[in-house]
Amino acid sequence: MDFDTRKTLEELEDSDWGELPDNPSYLVQTVYSLRRKPLQNFTAEDLRIVIGQNLSLEFLVPVAMEMLALEPWVKTDMGTGSLLRYVLNLSPDFWTDHPDLWRRMKSVLEHALADLPDLDEWNKAEMKAEGMEEKILCVLDAYRE
Repeated sequence: MDFDTRKTLEELEDSDWGELPDNPSYLVQTVYSLRRKPLQNFTAEDLRIVIGQNLSLEFLVPVAMEMLALEPWVKTDMGTGSLLRYVLNLSPDFWTDHPDLWRRMKSVLEHALADLPDLDEWNKAEMKAEGMEEKILCVLDAYRE
């Protein structure tokens, strides 16, 4: 990564959103809070939340890639593999604009496919019901180099 993960999103983007709006939702409160948290302290759940809002992707996707490279099916509050699902659902334009990250994502997806049989039966059934294997294969096929 070519940025300092000891810094917060506010520091990296040189952008302070200021105070919370009146009566903020849980999601707004959480995102505001996470913008002030050093990236090196982000959990898979933190990454899922902010990536799910399509915010700060140029900083968060590389951090997510590091985590997913170690454990592609990492669990968050939304279940096993949810961080992978959120990253997988990023706009194709994001991957086109970041070919270096796409190469890393391709490796993560190949690792995820290889690890799929090792998931417990419940998680395997969930991934099958969600069509994750087919989606991964489809994405890999669509972005063949």
